[in-house]
Order: sequence, then C-alpha cells, then structure tokens
Amino acid sequence: MSVNRLTVRYGTGCSDCENGIGLQKNRCPKCGTIWALRDAAFSLYQGEVLGVVGESGSGKSTMMKCICFDESPTLGEYTVHTGGGNAFQLSRQSQKQFRNERMGMVYQNPMLGLKMDYSVTSNIAENLIASNCKNVSHLRARVTELLEIVEISPFRMKEKPKYFSGGMQQRVQIAKAIANNPQILLLDEVTTGLDLSVQAKVLDVIKKIIREFNVAVILVSHDLAVIKMLADRTVVMLDGEIIERGLTDQVMEDPQHPYTQQLVHSLL
Repeated sequence: MSVNRLTVRYGTGCSDCENGIGLQKNRCPKCGTIWALRDAAFSLYQGEVLGVVGESGSGKSTMMKCICFDESPTLGEYTVHTGGGNAFQLSRQSQKQFRNERMGMVYQNPMLGLKMDYSVTSNIAENLIASNCKNVSHLRARVTELLEIVEISPFRMKEKPKYFSGGMQQRVQIAKAIANNPQILLLDEVTTGLDLSVQAKVLDVIKKIIREFNVAVILVSHDLAVIKMLADRTVVMLDGEIIERGLTDQVMEDPQHPYTQQLVHSLL
C-alpha cells in the first residue's frame, strides 16, 4: 500500500498556515487551525512491519484512523498495490467492504474494537459474517482456530471480553483482526498500559502472526523498544509531520533529526 499527501486539518485554514508559515507546533496562531497531519507519505510492502513512533499529539493515531476509514482526511491518496484507485474516494459502503476484506485493526483501547457485552465468539464472528461467511460450523471452527493462535483457551469462547484481563482483551482483538486473513494489519499502541509480563505475551503473539501469516503491519507505538523489536522500517512523527524515516536499525543507531536523537537517547 502507498499513502501520499495525507493531510488532516481541523479548521478553515488561511494563506499563512496553508503555506506552513508561522505555525506554533501544529497550530496556526492566526486562524486557530490545527494541522493534525500534514503531507504524510509512506509505503508498506507485503510481509513488512512499518513502525510509527512519536509523542502524543504527533499525528500517529490520526493517521491510523484515516487508513482504517474511522476518519476522513482533508486531502490525500491511499492505494493498495493490488489496484483499485484512491481508497479515500470510495463510498462509505465500499470503504467498509475494503476494510472487512483487506484490513484488520487493533485499537489501543479494546472497547473501541470489541463489543464487551457480547461473547468472544460473537465478536470474532462479526468480521467473518461481514465477509459473507455464514456457515455456523465453519464459524465455530474458525473462532476456535483463531483463539488457539492468540493463545486463549477455546473453553472461554462463550465468555464476554469485559470479564477478561487487558492483555487477553488485546489478544481477542488480534484474533478478530486476523479472522479474514487481511493483507494489512494495523496495531495502534497495543501494549500501552499493560504490565510488562502481559506486554511480553501480547508481543509474542504479534511476532508469531507476523512470522506465520506474512501480513503487512503498521505498528504505532511511543515505545521505541517495541519498535526496535518488531519493525523493519520506521517513520518518526512530530507535530503532524513525518520528520525522519529509514531502516529501523539505521534510525536507532544513527538518528539525524534532533527530536529522533532525543527519543533514542531516552531509550539508552
């Protein structure tokens, strides 16, 4: 997939901020417009993990919301290498189909990705049914298979996620996200707020899925250790813009931008 000129603007904009003049971080003091994203561009290839790192408010989550159609951008192009034109210009129904068939999303907050008062089976089956899988025995078998992949006992498939720990809720989200064998898996701060031992369990599941399914992954995290562990390439965001990009080892060992240098130094 490729994303080009991705821009999200909250406000009408003015001649100054549209030309990048006088912005205070990502806010225009003249007209009050917030530039949540400004001309972001990157590519993602099959089997690759792209890490996205930056502080709160840098535009990471806004970018993910645009890619999974939770938010509409002000401007931008979004194409998948198998064809189909600019996905941002598709109808809402076509975008929903695109997401159901080609993408999986795991949110930082499990409540955004799961229906807490429905069973684990119902949550995972929702994605399968959306892709026209309506055979009950096949649904049950697929849910069992997915739970085993994310290391949750199938005996718990009838339970509600609200009774699960945070780490287990994230693993249910992951199972739901990979149910339709997506081309693209989006992971937004999936280990934030989890205990270290639980983080390790979730990361082990993610590594197994990357290895076995050859899926393309965008991994958003403020934790450079997670990025270093999983990402092949990394982009660094600040104030709505991508300020540095490269192979993860290159970015970690020889950061060029002062902000990236500060981030890497904080890891050491």
